[in-house]
Amino acid sequence: MLTAPGEGLDAGTVPARIPMALLQVAQSHGVSRARLMAGSRLRADWLMHENACVPVTNLYRLIRCARDEVDNDNLGLHVGRVLHINHRDEICYVSRISCTLREVFRNFPPVSRVIGELGKLGMVRRGAEYHIVWEPVESDPVVNRFLTDMLFSYSAMNLNTLCYRPLKILGLMLSYPRPDDISELVSSYGSSRLAFSQPISAIRYSVETLDYRVVDTSVNIHDSRLAWLQEVFRSDQQTDAFTGRLKQTITLTLPVGQPTVGKIAARHNLSRRTLQRKLQERNTTFRELLEGVRRDLALHYLQDKGLSVKCTALALGYSCPEAFTHAFKAWYGKPPQAVCRR
Repeated sequence: MLTAPGEGLDAGTVPARIPMALLQVAQSHGVSRARLMAGSRLRADWLMHENACVPVTNLYRLIRCARDEVDNDNLGLHVGRVLHINHRDEICYVSRISCTLREVFRNFPPVSRVIGELGKLGMVRRGAEYHIVWEPVESDPVVNRFLTDMLFSYSAMNLNTLCYRPLKILGLMLSYPRPDDISELVSSYGSSRLAFSQPISAIRYSVETLDYRVVDTSVNIHDSRLAWLQEVFRSDQQTDAFTGRLKQTITLTLPVGQPTVGKIAARHNLSRRTLQRKLQERNTTFRELLEGVRRDLALHYLQDKGLSVKCTALALGYSCPEAFTHAFKAWYGKPPQAVCRR
């Protein structure tokens, strides 16, 4: 277990959405955002966008600071609710590409892309049950309880929202000791059996629920957000968490002009040199990453969305259609007009 990770981004990162949600919850309890930011050494520029990266060490400090300021043991439950509401686009998107809960698990992106490097969250089969299992890397009891409550609250609400039928939780196994007051845990998870001080944390469901039908949502998702979601949910087993998050950021920034290595590095709180080193360790370059995102999105915009060559060029950050046409010919050996949807 990692109890005292070293300083700096190499110790691990998390999406900014998590500390942003915690700051929101703490503020609702009357706590000063500025005081929490100072106490956890969070920088404002780290929180400019929900998909930017924040060092895990600063998130851990923020969790401890918030717990010291707020007289409530259930902050993790509240933050899980905020994440569920703020990121409903992911739920709408996965419901579009899945028919059953089983397909949801198959289609959902690697957890590391969603929660960063906080631990392992996965599904395991146990006879007539399947368990959503959580294994944190941080052993501090305050941090462990917060993250366990946050992830289970977020996961349970997401799963229950997806299906036409409610998902009954058979039981909840929690690695932390039984709190004095468990009323909010019972309210959050229904009358399910709660077991504390367990060797591992897990939510238990019946295998039968895997065949529950998923709601076919008709919610409209903005094109720029849809492109980002498609990158997040790509089933690319060769893409690790770090490279995946870079691709997501590139996808989001393309419509406002060509992303540079300096701009993308800043969005991830990295120096230009550090980002290039990390990519070199993965046997790739920023240019290859950028071109790969553009290449994949080009076909999607032209064939699936039916955009014109001019609109596609602008959406991919090219200065003119001619530059896009030249790149497209290099990728696919034919002009973009040849694949446009008629």
